[in-house]
Amino acid sequence: SWSLLGIDMAQGMCHKAQAQRMPSLCARADALPLPGGRFDGVFSSLKLQWCEQPVDVFKEAARVITTGGYMVCSTLAQGTLAELGAAFAAVDDYPHLSSFPAAHEWLRQAELAGFELRQARQVKMVEYYTDVIGLMRSLQAIGATNKHQKRRKSLMTPKQFSRMERSYE
Repeated sequence: SWSLLGIDMAQGMCHKAQAQRMPSLCARADALPLPGGRFDGVFSSLKLQWCEQPVDVFKEAARVITTGGYMVCSTLAQGTLAELGAAFAAVDDYPHLSSFPAAHEWLRQAELAGFELRQARQVKMVEYYTDVIGLMRSLQAIGATNKHQKRRKSLMTPKQFSRMERSYE
């Protein structure tokens, strides 16, 4: 039988989990307040791409996993949101989207942390939106932000936004 522990750094997510009787811990993935060698496995879903140093998250997962344990993770890779990036490029040269490493770089980070690769698979998943506003609302709903240092700090003009929308179509 499995014992599960949900971990998230957002208090709101931990409260939601606890409301559903899911044991949870509010903590950073790169600094888990847990003893080493305690868990048979770690599952990470769409966390790594938002971390400053993903190798530190992999190292921390390796630390808390028992000998012979495993890590299963899903993340975003290079090419994610390419259509939206191309639409923004029609307006200016600012980086409007976070960039994601290529799949082989994620694997390298895991290996640097001491993991032995047993299986890897890259799956291209496509979501369709009727317009760019729907896509941007979807990204906002999951808390996705652009942390790029050289990102645009001002709002686009209505004319620029219309050009971006036309390019997205």
